[in-house]
Amino acid sequence: MNGEDRSKRDVTGLLVLVLVLLVIVAHPMTSWAIPLAWLGRLLGFSEKIVEKAPRFTVDDVLIWLAGAFLVLRMILRRDFGVLRSLPLAGVALVVLAALSMIFAENKLAAIAGVVQYAEYFIVFYLAAVCALATKERLQLGVRLWLLAGSAVILWALIDYLNASCDAVHVSGPFQSRNDLGGYLAMLLPFAWGLMLHSRKFGAWVQSAALVALGLVVMVAGGPWLAALIGMAVITFARSPKLFPAFALGVLVLVLAVFPALPRDNAGTLATSVYPFDDSPREATASEPAPGFGMFEARRLSPRYLEWQAAMKSLTPSAYRDLGMSRAEHTRHLLLGVGIGNYQLNIGRYYGFLPKPNANLTEPYTNNLYLVLAMSVGLPAALAFVWLAGTFIRRAVTCRRETSDDFLRGVFLGGAGALTGLLAASLFTQTIVHGSGPGMVLVFGFIAAGTRLVERTSLEAR
Repeated sequence: MNGEDRSKRDVTGLLVLVLVLLVIVAHPMTSWAIPLAWLGRLLGFSEKIVEKAPRFTVDDVLIWLAGAFLVLRMILRRDFGVLRSLPLAGVALVVLAALSMIFAENKLAAIAGVVQYAEYFIVFYLAAVCALATKERLQLGVRLWLLAGSAVILWALIDYLNASCDAVHVSGPFQSRNDLGGYLAMLLPFAWGLMLHSRKFGAWVQSAALVALGLVVMVAGGPWLAALIGMAVITFARSPKLFPAFALGVLVLVLAVFPALPRDNAGTLATSVYPFDDSPREATASEPAPGFGMFEARRLSPRYLEWQAAMKSLTPSAYRDLGMSRAEHTRHLLLGVGIGNYQLNIGRYYGFLPKPNANLTEPYTNNLYLVLAMSVGLPAALAFVWLAGTFIRRAVTCRRETSDDFLRGVFLGGAGALTGLLAASLFTQTIVHGSGPGMVLVFGFIAAGTRLVERTSLEAR
């Protein structure tokens, strides 16, 4: 092999690294997105389908470019070993999404959904694992993510301090407080886990400040609790003796810091997860009561009404009530109504439940598990849990096998981030722009760290 071939191989690997690092910086910028309506019109879809076209962002382009250079690199090196790192659960999720597309009413949304799943769970995952192959590169990727996350929190702080910005839009570069919350439910436990294995006082101060500020600007109750759960679990895993200090810190934040803030954080967090709006209202012509009018649809949380409708569609014995044959309903349970087609179908399952106005429903308040189960099928929802559980197990196992403080912090933080992810997914969708690449980054960090631990173990033999 001559020097020119070796140079080409090195260049492609460097390009993959640069593109992955650019994705780490760019992926939270979900508000900078371009709708795919033009593609739908080009493909001849109806205007009804086109008006609900998905969007793509800068990081989508960067990820696919990284994937292209990764394939080129594998061909030039004749080395396809990185493919062995693909988690079976991630591949299963992509395959199930592709199968569900067969039954989708909105084919454009379904195609975009399958492409997005392949982009995240296969292309970006492989690119991240390949790019972060050394400890120095992994450290660079982790630091860059924390830096990007700090910028997100500072952007959200500007929204938070802006009195004219309502709580829903305290979101920084994200679309709403809910998808920002889903993102921070991973980032904050990850930073906390790194801190718990750091021996540098400055790193402790930086991570503690990042976490505290993140918990202040998060005003979505479900993800806020998810972040706390992720941090609490890994604090206890690090040392049970640390847990009282963690609990005291949370109490100080809620009882002493929150009351001094310009917004009513505690009240906003609580009301965001209430099933019923119990605020007093005067009677009007449209709502004459107290009494029966107090129980009108707009008083009930659309989130939990939608949960009930979705769960009804997923009840195996409910096929008669839903007007389906057993075979048709079984097919829905196994393969769903089509990825990206959840909103098109959920309305028919409300029955006698009051149906909220979709235009007035707060964005990104869906339960990811119910969305997956209904649109892609129950096996897909289980595959998602399997996927996150796979990496939690890897992180826990490898943390015991290494004495490197940085890697132990990555594994502890990764386990906390994925615990936060699983909890936050009850309250918001996390396989979306911003949170989706963030999730796969955590997978990639754990996988890259695992390969480093295995390599060290082999060299020691």
